[in-house]
Amino acid sequence: MIHILVFLLGCTLVRGELYKFSDAYIDQINREANTWTAGRNFPANLSEEYLRQFLIADAKYFDQSDRPLPGDRKTYDPEYSATVPDRFDAREQWPNCGTIGHVPDTGACAAPHIFAAVGAFSDRRCIKSKGQQNRPLSTEYVASCCKICRYDDNKSCSHGSVFRTWNFLHKRGSVTGGDYGDRTGCQPSTISPCSHHGSAPTLPSCENQKVPKLKCHTRCTNPTYGRGFFQDKHRTTLTYWVDDNEDAIKKEILAHGPTTATFALYDDFYHYKSGVYKHTSNAKLENYLHSGKLIGWGTENGTPYWLVINTWGPHWGDRGTVKILRGKYECAFEYLIAAGKPKN
Repeated sequence: MIHILVFLLGCTLVRGELYKFSDAYIDQINREANTWTAGRNFPANLSEEYLRQFLIADAKYFDQSDRPLPGDRKTYDPEYSATVPDRFDAREQWPNCGTIGHVPDTGACAAPHIFAAVGAFSDRRCIKSKGQQNRPLSTEYVASCCKICRYDDNKSCSHGSVFRTWNFLHKRGSVTGGDYGDRTGCQPSTISPCSHHGSAPTLPSCENQKVPKLKCHTRCTNPTYGRGFFQDKHRTTLTYWVDDNEDAIKKEILAHGPTTATFALYDDFYHYKSGVYKHTSNAKLENYLHSGKLIGWGTENGTPYWLVINTWGPHWGDRGTVKILRGKYECAFEYLIAAGKPKN
């Protein structure tokens, strides 16, 4: 499927104005889409500058995504040999692991690859320990310390590679750390969630937020945490691309828990509200690959889907989640599924 991805990434977006956030475009989507419903997640006056600062990568980075080479992929996991169910939701399978259902908000730190990978690793660590290790791992530590994860070395909150992030979790790992304001773990987040032009009225506006300049610490920044930094480190034993077929992906999730999913981003995706997403014929491709956390699958009104947790907060889409057409390489999905196994 390499030629599919190359084709998608070779497309460009040329528009004089942001018609993609207009009411007319949303109406056009709803006239064509028959498996999903579009609605307003972001305001009509969203600027391209705002979009590329807080939500997606600058176009100059679109061709720098790591991709698997022949032989890089892992076959289905032999640890899972039972019948694969028609429907699966990791939140229901492992209810003692609350990190699975957590919807991250990248706020003013547009690094979805880090939020997705650290979230999936937190889930897998909890699952492996049968719910005993249920503290979330620190996105702050990875975002501040992983220079290879970024496309822009000068910005700690920069878009980058989800696979390099998994590699960092293998080589350096992460310490524990909760969300902004919860003061749990070794390095809790200092990145505050924010409201994208009124999407979450109870939060401060993202327009008034500066992109965080995070500092890499090799100590616990939480003074009340009773464990040392190096004793709190958690790593993966290996990192790998999952085979790009449905059965392999399902068995990987059944055996070990959520994975990361990286996929092509069309401009109608911003308006997803419910149903099974499939890009419409007039949708334009953004020059960027987006990342989320893959937690399950199923079928809705006869249409198969993958269940993904996005990184734009719980006020986007279906309470922060999206169902994406399964089995058809929609948005080059299935092709870029990555994971790692917890070491401890």
